Amino acid sequence: MKSKAFLILSALFLLISCNENKDNIKIRISAVSNESDSILFSVFPENEFGQIINGAVVFVKDSSNCITFLSYNSKTCCYEGEIIPYDDSYIVTVNSNAISEIKKITIKHSVLKEKPFITFFSDSSGNSVLKGNSLDPTKEIQLCWKDLGENIIYTVSINSSTQICFQQSLYENNIIIPPETIPESDKLFVIISAQRMFGDCTFQTCNYYSISSSKISSVMFNTKL
Repeated sequence: MKSKAFLILSALFLLISCNENKDNIKIRISAVSNESDSILFSVFPENEFGQIINGAVVFVKDSSNCITFLSYNSKTCCYEGEIIPYDDSYIVTVNSNAISEIKKITIKHSVLKEKPFITFFSDSSGNSVLKGNSLDPTKEIQLCWKDLGENIIYTVSINSSTQICFQQSLYENNIIIPPETIPESDKLFVIISAQRMFGDCTFQTCNYYSISSSKISSVMFNTKL
């Protein structure tokens, strides 16, 4: 009788342990679009040891109930697939025998369809690049571009043919460059890129990240006095 009781308790312990292990699942998701008409979804379901769970059924559903199944990629060790953008909200579903219940995660992804067109580029003396003028590098320079909405990070770079002379990332759609920041040159380029971001790319505060990159805006100018 004691041996039977011991076996029953052992079986119960194993069942409880298995259920605890099944609940100790982490799912990380990335959604990336980059100057294209599709979004690349990558899903990483991991067990308690950080190992990828293969053999799972993983799919993405948009608000029109259109479903796209993701395939397991053994090279990247994740479930991948491209979907056609429909709106800004998608539900990722993961189902596997290694998981105690079906996991559903809602993420945001908004495709950037416009680029940050430059609307103003002048020094404090009124010389305008958009009017064909040279800029005075000893003066304060202001640069403005089209606002693409919320959750946007812009990166402004001013480059010569050999180096980056100035670079800054910001949320605003304008910047003031202090005097003497950029060199005197007969050929410089200003390049503005934009990214719309949701989630957390470090996976510290959120189990997904979503990034959409726009096409760049670029203008050639000179600072010859």
